[in-house]
Amino acid sequence: MKRLLVFFGTFVLCSLFAGCGSDTQEGLVSDTIQMIGLAANEVANIKTRVEEAVKRHEDGKKFDLADAIDATTKLKEAGDQAQKIGRSIAKVRAQITDEERKINVQKHKAKLNAAFAELLKQKEELRAALAKAESLGPNAKSEVKLLREKIVEAESPFEALSRSAN
Repeated sequence: MKRLLVFFGTFVLCSLFAGCGSDTQEGLVSDTIQMIGLAANEVANIKTRVEEAVKRHEDGKKFDLADAIDATTKLKEAGDQAQKIGRSIAKVRAQITDEERKINVQKHKAKLNAAFAELLKQKEELRAALAKAESLGPNAKSEVKLLREKIVEAESPFEALSRSAN
């Protein structure tokens, strides 16, 4: 999960430095903010599925994280979208002057920080939900382990983008 945080930190900085001289550059920053929001929503969706599974278990039903595992697909799709945005940013980056970069940082910093803060909040809430689910017993622990593996897999596009941005 820390890899996703590293990715977004790197990606946000890259996005800030993408510039704001034309509609294309503005669009890339806007797309980045939307993509971070989408990732936060997908993490929240996974968390909700985990919480629902815990509630069903508390109601006497079998603990099953299949819905949460299925929800990781959407997070992976968001990662694929992030890679496309990253490639677009790389194409535009060389055309941006230092002055445009400074202007862009000031113009978009608040929105990017807010989107990133929401993502971090959702990641922390997911971590807490997974910890609660793990405490339900050995079956739950193995289910959570499988879900964590799927989350790592879903985060792999973000991680790859983070490595290429450095």
